[in-house]
Amino acid sequence: MLKVHILGGSGSGKTTLAELLSARFHIPSYDLDKIGWKHGMAPLAAYVEEALAIIEQPGWVTEGIYLFWTDALMHEADCIVMMDIPWSVAVWRVLRRHVVKTLNGTNPYATKWLWPLLKGMHSLYDRADLPPTSS
Repeated sequence: MLKVHILGGSGSGKTTLAELLSARFHIPSYDLDKIGWKHGMAPLAAYVEEALAIIEQPGWVTEGIYLFWTDALMHEADCIVMMDIPWSVAVWRVLRRHVVKTLNGTNPYATKWLWPLLKGMHSLYDRADLPPTSS
């Protein structure tokens, strides 16, 4: 079965692609943010343990921005996808997602996180100097 790891910044389309691949290939999709938020400031071993549990599955799609505890996922993946999009596209997507989820009552961060997220995103996108890739 297919094993895919998707990397990218906020608003890059990781979750959308993961959901599409999950549906198309009938494999589970794992949002690594859920693991990150669940463990908070836990020791690195807690994150690695969850990653090791994922790779035991016959097929999967993982998506997130994390690097330090995802080595096993990247090593076991059949395909690694790096979502590299312009800052202007990412910020538009994040703002739209925030507003839509706030209006329909599904945004757990409706009154916080947006400004710090945008600042962090900008510094990440501003510093990101990815080498060109070949297809």
